[in-house]
Amino acid sequence: MHGACDNRQLQRQDFLHTIARPVVGGGWCVLLQEAGVRGDVAGEYLGQAIFEDELKSRLRTRGDNDLYFAHLVGEVYLDATHMGSYMRFVNHSCDPNARLELMVVDSERRLEVRLTRPTRKWEELTINYGKVAGNGLTVSCYCLAAACLG
Repeated sequence: MHGACDNRQLQRQDFLHTIARPVVGGGWCVLLQEAGVRGDVAGEYLGQAIFEDELKSRLRTRGDNDLYFAHLVGEVYLDATHMGSYMRFVNHSCDPNARLELMVVDSERRLEVRLTRPTRKWEELTINYGKVAGNGLTVSCYCLAAACLG
């Protein structure tokens, strides 16, 4: 593990080495440039903090499938569409190797991408978006995992 204290990993940006790459057929993915173990932090999910009402408004006005938002806490979401880290390019899998985890650093709520199992070098970093991403938005699944919920 890269750091003994979870908060210090975020404070010092003690993350696994990752890289964003285009995917054949469109879109992006995040690849791990080194092997990791369960509990390692791959990066921080950054974006503009918005309330749920604003999120709903933005979802109504966007006509594409490139939605980069994550639930932070309560009615607050992070919208990484126009600002944020490339952790926004972490794709969905029904059999993910990571999850978004809420951390509190210096009284500030932050989201990290934390490994849930050991990973190999050059493995794609994935999280489970869930069947419904929020506010009635259904997410289509193309992960092709053996346990895919479609």
